[in-house]
Amino acid sequence: MKSRFVILLPTLAALLLFCGRTQEQDADVLLTVGDRAIMVRDFVQRVEMSPLPVGIDINTLEGRRRALDMLVTEKVFAAEAEQLGLHENPVFQKKVRSVESSAVGRELYHEAVRNEVWIHEDEVRDAFQKMNEKLVVRFLQTADQEVAAAWKGMLDDGIPFERLLEEIYGRTDPGDSRVEFTWGQAEPAIEEAAYRMDAGEVSPVIQVSNGYLILKLENRVREMMSTEEHFASRKATIEKMIRRRKEALRSGQFVEAFMKDKRVVLKGRLFILVAEELEKWIDFDEETESRANVKMFVEQEVILTEERVADHLDDALVTFRGGEWTVRQFLEKIWLQEVPINRRSSRAFRRDLQKAIRMMVRDALLAEEGRRRGLAQRPRVRADVAIWRDNFLFILAKNRMMAEGRDPRLAFRESAAEYSAFVDAERLMNIPLTGVPMIAVWTNFQRQLAVPIWPQLGQGRIED
Repeated sequence: MKSRFVILLPTLAALLLFCGRTQEQDADVLLTVGDRAIMVRDFVQRVEMSPLPVGIDINTLEGRRRALDMLVTEKVFAAEAEQLGLHENPVFQKKVRSVESSAVGRELYHEAVRNEVWIHEDEVRDAFQKMNEKLVVRFLQTADQEVAAAWKGMLDDGIPFERLLEEIYGRTDPGDSRVEFTWGQAEPAIEEAAYRMDAGEVSPVIQVSNGYLILKLENRVREMMSTEEHFASRKATIEKMIRRRKEALRSGQFVEAFMKDKRVVLKGRLFILVAEELEKWIDFDEETESRANVKMFVEQEVILTEERVADHLDDALVTFRGGEWTVRQFLEKIWLQEVPINRRSSRAFRRDLQKAIRMMVRDALLAEEGRRRGLAQRPRVRADVAIWRDNFLFILAKNRMMAEGRDPRLAFRESAAEYSAFVDAERLMNIPLTGVPMIAVWTNFQRQLAVPIWPQLGQGRIED
């Protein structure tokens, strides 16, 4: 259960990771697939921001080649999708416009924070020392703040941590309540609390991306002696991780100031009406944490919901300075942008849906400001859109093949011969990677992944 908080990085500026790279680095072509190119930057983004399938070790040449093969597959299928005219699919075009808006918003973040972040030598050395010290913690986790506060109250009243574990999980040593990590492998809020604790100490309630945690530090293990040579080998990676965190904080401050006078208003009664209809598609489960068993609304559910609220489709559900979203526009957005459903309860679902609406409005306004500043044509924006565009085309081509009874794997082998894909092994191994697997999203609500998941020949979401 380490993934419950160790591999998640939900920040407003996850994609600002690359702002320290030079234009020459971003322009490097790793290999070409027909008339498409896989850039070094593309490869790094995919590896660092989306966990690879089980069994692929990115620290080996074979692992890196397998990762690259998946990207080649994506490019091959994208080219075939265009030859079939699938890029004219209306849903595909709407999704591309949506990710372009997101990319423009990220570029605005980038512009706003790039010159505001500085990294000092003592910060890097402190992080390096923490990297050489493994923490072993037990934890209690919940999506409900009130539940977390009640647990903390029980601990403060003298109930032992282990007894509370037994009361909650039914046994004293649930394996998914213990985790080991070093600096850089957990969310900053977790690390800030854990590295201040002594063995046996219990933390306050910690708010994280997917709920609330209470930690008990079991042990601190010094893994190795630090040397200047080791520090020099890790310095670039540590600086990149520190920059990512500082930019996330700075971008959050920027967005808060940007939204201060936007006067976002959600129409309460209309929201309740729409939420009630959407809830008819949800199988609520009180035992499900907010991020477990993630489900999104599918097109047919949205269409039927529109029919049930037909008299209100053109009513304004949310207003903001300079515009509004009707019920019709909102329902399309939660489907196209794949807003996840909190299945714990009706209350939790409505709370998260309200939060999602405000963030969707925020992102739309940021994109509008970015376009006003002429950011849509920035190379970084166009590159990010190209990554998502090819992934959407890959899904369309794969779905078409499967609908026609063709085996996508066989189709790839037949098509790949037409493409030239070669990369120097030494160059591939010399690409610097942090080696910390994570699922990155660029808002503090799990709404949009920072990069597409690795192309799988048995999965797809876009329909013809």
